[in-house]
Amino acid sequence: MLSSFVNYSTNLGITFDFTFIMTNAEVSDLTRPSAQSYFADGNNEYPVVDGVAGHSAVQALGTFEEDALDVSTFGPNQAEAIRIFDEAGWQ
Repeated sequence: MLSSFVNYSTNLGITFDFTFIMTNAEVSDLTRPSAQSYFADGNNEYPVVDGVAGHSAVQALGTFEEDALDVSTFGPNQAEAIRIFDEAGWQ
């Protein structure tokens, strides 16, 4: 089970408590330049393949800078975070 959300212009959205398995061929298909262009233009995301231009709105944001935050820390704390949100009445 994966406990993070991955959204890198590959349409591999993996959410909490959801197991998603893809073959190497399927991942290879999603990383073809044509597929990367399709998802980057459709979702306004940074492409993960070098040499593939993103949507003009994304290009205007500048170069993608990877966050050093380890998102795997979110999963174990999810239940506590939800409890705190509920207790505070956050909508």
